[in-house]
Amino acid sequence: MAQKDAAIEFLQNIVAALVDERADLVDERDVVIAERDALEATAVSNATEIALLEGTVSSNATEIALLSQRPTLKEVRDGRPGSVLLGVDSENGLVVLDFTVEESEDLITWTPVAGPGVSQTLTLPEGKRFYRFAH
Repeated sequence: MAQKDAAIEFLQNIVAALVDERADLVDERDVVIAERDALEATAVSNATEIALLEGTVSSNATEIALLSQRPTLKEVRDGRPGSVLLGVDSENGLVVLDFTVEESEDLITWTPVAGPGVSQTLTLPEGKRFYRFAH
């Protein structure tokens, strides 16, 4: 009987060890599942953020394209009200001045004077030059 009791006790110890090991494995599984779920949530959040950033990049690219079409500070000469800005054909260094003479009785309503107007083509040398209109 002692031998039978020893065998039962041995088997009970094995069962207890297996139950403890199973509990440890279940705990480890639960930790791994929680980590997986956290990673999935992070992946979804990252995908959303990536989509927003891609939209921002696209918007910025459009804005950059628009800004690149503007004249640079070097190209802008004088933009005060009443000043004349000249556009230069940079390939051949020419600027064409076209004027139409207009007349008014009240300084509000202006009409062109009959005739061909005035046109002058200037070849611009290298470097900075200053021009004025005189009468």
